[in-house]
Amino acid sequence: MAEYLAQIYEYLFSGTMISNMIASILLVPLGFILRWILVRSLANVEIRSPELRLRWTIQIRNMIFALITVALLLIWSSELKTTAISLVAFGVAIVLSVKELITCVTGSFLKVSTRAFSVGDRIEVNGLRGDVIDQTLLTTNLMEIGPGDNLHQYTGRVLTLPNSLFLTNPIINHSITHDYAIVTFDVPVKADEHWQKHETWLLDAANEICEPYMDDARRHWQKDHDILADLPKIEPRVSVQMKSPDELNMVVRIPVPNHQRNSNCQQILRRYLEHKQEQLAMQKAEESANNPEKPSDDKTS
Repeated sequence: MAEYLAQIYEYLFSGTMISNMIASILLVPLGFILRWILVRSLANVEIRSPELRLRWTIQIRNMIFALITVALLLIWSSELKTTAISLVAFGVAIVLSVKELITCVTGSFLKVSTRAFSVGDRIEVNGLRGDVIDQTLLTTNLMEIGPGDNLHQYTGRVLTLPNSLFLTNPIINHSITHDYAIVTFDVPVKADEHWQKHETWLLDAANEICEPYMDDARRHWQKDHDILADLPKIEPRVSVQMKSPDELNMVVRIPVPNHQRNSNCQQILRRYLEHKQEQLAMQKAEESANNPEKPSDDKTS
């Protein structure tokens, strides 16, 4: 027993082990110092987009973490090599116990390799929808959007998704470019003889709200999708769906800047309701003009 403890003591306090421990201890603060220098340097660079600055900050943090991990593996490579065989059985047990952790790491590699999304994009996974504000090796954080599918406002909650979700669920990216997205919403109307007027009012409202940025949206769409031979049109459009024999759904599809999704949809709806109210007022005025009230007869004394 004493001889075994002496061997352990000699191994732990050998020159190689001490030098490796010193190098490992110094490596971590050096990594934090390097990260601090890079972040400060990034703060002095003029970047117009807050999403781009956040994306670079997260990339710097993940890069420093990866460099520290690789450096530690190189420092302890000889020790790891000598003990690899004896740790095989132990490694199998660890793999079985941390299966979920491994699937999270695999999901992280999947999203990076496929470029499914980046910080600032609006995504939907397994019914959860929001803007990506952070992503690590194990999790992805979303600023939740909702409630429901037709509202595009922040709920005030942050969703932390394990990256393992990306292995078993499709990733829906709502951002066609880093600056613009395609948004759809429904407007129910009665299936009567006036349904075409509702379609015209919605389309006019959509064109009016989207007109100031349509040229810029087309340029971004063309630039980010130049590999496609036939690009789909991004102009505002209104499609008609038969919801029931007495009700139609007007499906409005518009391009919007990523930071104006909810406000633009609200503006279009309000402009449409103004058109509808004006039409109703005109109809009442016409009815009043066509059917004037008859003056009452004066009572004879």
